[in-house]
Amino acid sequence: MLLPGLALQPCVRDSVVRAPGPACRPAVRRPPGAPDRRDACAGPATCGRPKHGLVGANGLEAPLTGALQGMRRCPVCCCAPELPSDGLVTIPIFPLNMVALPAATVPLQIFEARYRVLFSTLLGPVEGVDEDLIQQDSAFLGSRRFGMCFTSQGGMAKVGTILEIQQHLPLEDGRMLVTSSGVQRFQVVNVVQERPVLVCEVQVLHDTPGEDEKTVLKLADEVVELFRSALQLHHKLKSAQSKAEVKDEQLEPEELSELTACDLSFWIASTFQDSRREQQSLLEEPSVVGRLKLEKEMLGGTVKYLSAMSALTTALTDTESSEQSPEQPGPD
Repeated sequence: MLLPGLALQPCVRDSVVRAPGPACRPAVRRPPGAPDRRDACAGPATCGRPKHGLVGANGLEAPLTGALQGMRRCPVCCCAPELPSDGLVTIPIFPLNMVALPAATVPLQIFEARYRVLFSTLLGPVEGVDEDLIQQDSAFLGSRRFGMCFTSQGGMAKVGTILEIQQHLPLEDGRMLVTSSGVQRFQVVNVVQERPVLVCEVQVLHDTPGEDEKTVLKLADEVVELFRSALQLHHKLKSAQSKAEVKDEQLEPEELSELTACDLSFWIASTFQDSRREQQSLLEEPSVVGRLKLEKEMLGGTVKYLSAMSALTTALTDTESSEQSPEQPGPD
């Protein structure tokens, strides 16, 4: 659901985020000794790094980025630590024409003055932050958290994701590269402030409780297998065109085995970056089962599309090879 544009649209029109370069996506591995999916009592462990590419049903390539948040075999919902028990929180909102999701990594490039002030304030007095840009009296000083909502021509979506800044890199020209990880879904309740940046009171959203564990895990396994198939077909098509070698980690992202079913459902959704509306629908879906069912359907369509493309490519390659083969001399 979208909020009417009106006062929210000025924040959309002069959005400060552009497509980040590689420096905005630092590689972070899980530290030694961190819990893995085999420990049913293990807590979340954050790990964000650039991932691979996947061709969607319309043939566009989408980057895969993710943030590890736990173990997939423990299907409980991901929960935001240190949030108020009543679920209400006031945060600055970053309206943007992309969908941020829990368990995913969001790289941003910040260059407009008011947002440089905001992110400097969110980071607080840490290395690389210009102290002159920090608002010392801000309620958000050092919190590292902000919200992101998807925008379109009709306005701003009511449901978004709370993000937490994980890494930042100041540049000599004043820009700042920021890498954040998705923490929790929220719904906008009230607009507190419109300028210089949008500030809203939001309600933290939790997934539907009491879902059947066997159903959740079965769906998660089915989605993982479809995703693997899509990756394999995608890289098969790419290697046929470029002859590039495919690495094992490109075919088996660690998120597939290390995420909870809840986080997996969000991470898979984060790879559908050529389908913003579908991503927003998945973000708004309150059920892990519901998200996984939608993703199973979407990935099933992608696998069929890629299978057809692969078969066509193979047929064309065989035809070209046959036409180029020299004729064998017959017997005298």
